[in-house]
Order: sequence, then C-alpha cells, then structure tokens
Amino acid sequence: MLTRNRRYLSLAWQIVRFVIFMLLVFVVLFLLERYVLIGWRIFV
Repeated sequence: MLTRNRRYLSLAWQIVRFVIFMLLVFVVLFLLERYVLIGWRIFV
C-alpha cells in the first residue's frame, strides 16, 4: 500500500476524499432528519 508510485497515492487520496465526503453527507442527512422529526413533533 505504501508504494512510491504516485498513481496509487493519488488513487488512495481520491478514495479518502470520497469517504470523507460520504461521511459528511451522511451526518448532515442524519442531523437534518432528526431536527425535522423533532420540529414536526413540535408543530403537529
């Protein structure tokens, strides 16, 4: 995994960025859903 080939390094960096992006999207959707459900319970 720790090779000096720059192609593998850039590929690993793209995968890391993609995983971080997916985690951020998941956290945002999770928090949005929680707040929408809490707000819906208050309004209804």
